[in-house]
Parts: sequence; structure tokens; C-alpha cells
Amino acid sequence: MDEGTSTNYILNVLLLTDISVWGNIQMKMLMDTLGKFADGYDGSNLILSYNPMMTIALTAEILATMGKQRRRF
Repeated sequence: MDEGTSTNYILNVLLLTDISVWGNIQMKMLMDTLGKFADGYDGSNLILSYNPMMTIALTAEILATMGKQRRRF
């Protein structure tokens, strides 16, 4: 995801994974990577995606899933 290629594919795969078994360190690393999308237009990997709107929607879905999983515990 750091290179900006196959971003939507990777995000779709992340939606299918069980995030509840992840540790805090792995979740922080993912959130830091996803946070790079919001850094601004100049340095953002979001513009390298072939469908930036889908990337934003998938990212929001992953963050919502992470929030639900952490609320359980």
C-alpha cells in the first residue's frame, strides 16, 4: 500500500480478514498506513489509486470494522 499500487485489492482483502485477532501494534501500523491517505494531495498515495473514491469507502469500512472489534473487548 505504500507504493499506491493495488490499493483497492489490498483493502478488499483486509475487509475479509479477522481483525479481532490482531494486536494493538498491528492495528496501529495499519492505521498509520491508512492515515497517509489523508496527508494531503501532494504526498498522498490516494491519487495513485485507479479509483480514489472506492479507496476512501473501503478505508472507512475497515476503520468502522476495527472500531466494532475493539468495542467488543
